[in-house]
Amino acid sequence: PFSAFGLEDLRLMVFPDGKEPVKGPRSRRQKELYTKKVTEGPLEGCLKLKVPECPPPHIVEYFLHIGSVRCGPFKHNFGENTVNGCLDFGIDWLKQVEPDQSLMVKVEILGLPEA
Repeated sequence: PFSAFGLEDLRLMVFPDGKEPVKGPRSRRQKELYTKKVTEGPLEGCLKLKVPECPPPHIVEYFLHIGSVRCGPFKHNFGENTVNGCLDFGIDWLKQVEPDQSLMVKVEILGLPEA
């Protein structure tokens, strides 16, 4: 968790294949296909911001980033739903992996409206 703009316990949530996992691959073939996708691509995913407690008027405006790709701006009422984000960046995430094999994900919060 991290904090920004006086908001506490913020989280960035990453989901491979743009779906929240219900259950992992079960058969050997499913595991092989999944391994191939996450090592060779194309790998798609979604990135979401979780703001569990947001003061009134509960609105946050922000961008999400995967590597050098920016998505947004998003303007969301976190009082209605604590999680929001980008379901499809339209890119192969593996192409954003750094030489040290890291993948940078970040949120750029533009600010909070005044109550």
